[in-house]
Amino acid sequence: MADFASPTDLRHFLGMNAEGLDMGRAKRLLSQATRLIKAHCHQQIERVAGDVLTLTGRGEVTLLLPEIPVVSVASITEDGVAVTAAEYDLDLGNGILRRLSSTWGRAGDPSVIVVTYTHGYQPIPQEVREVCEAVAGRAFTHASASTMTLDGLQEGRGWAVGMMLTEDECNSLDDYSLPYALSR
Repeated sequence: MADFASPTDLRHFLGMNAEGLDMGRAKRLLSQATRLIKAHCHQQIERVAGDVLTLTGRGEVTLLLPEIPVVSVASITEDGVAVTAAEYDLDLGNGILRRLSSTWGRAGDPSVIVVTYTHGYQPIPQEVREVCEAVAGRAFTHASASTMTLDGLQEGRGWAVGMMLTEDECNSLDDYSLPYALSR
C-alpha cells in the first residue's frame, strides 16, 4: 500500500526546494512513519477493498471486525452457508457485526465465519497525512546530524532517529485507532 504522505508533501512540510531533498531517503522515512502510524492505530487506515477475514464464532451475538471504518460488506458465510443482510446488523464506524435472531456459532460447537468487506479511508485523512509528514520530517532533521538508528543500525535497516510519535500526535490519531484491541 502507499505511504500516507508523498516526498513532495515532505518537501513542502520542511520548506525545502526540490534539489534539497534526497528522494530515496524521503521515501524510506515516509514509509517508516506510515508503518509507525499503522502500528500505533492497530489499523491499515487506507482503503482496502475485498478484504477476506476468517473468524470463529463460539456463541457470541457480536463479532468485531479488526479494521474500521467499515465501508461495506460484500458477503458473510457461516460454515459455508451465506448469511443474508437481514440476519445481521452492522455498526460501520466501530466494525461490530451483530447477529439478529441467533448467535455466531454455538459454545462447544464453533463455526467458521468468512467476511468479505471493504474498510478504511480514501483519501487518507489530512490529520493522518500531517502526522506522517511531522514524524518523517523530524527523522529527516535528526538524521542530518547522524545516520544511525536507535538500535545502532544504519538508516534503512532499522527505525530512523526521531521516528516516534509525540503525545499530541498520538492524540491526533485517536479517531483512527481501534476502540478495542484485536489481532488478525
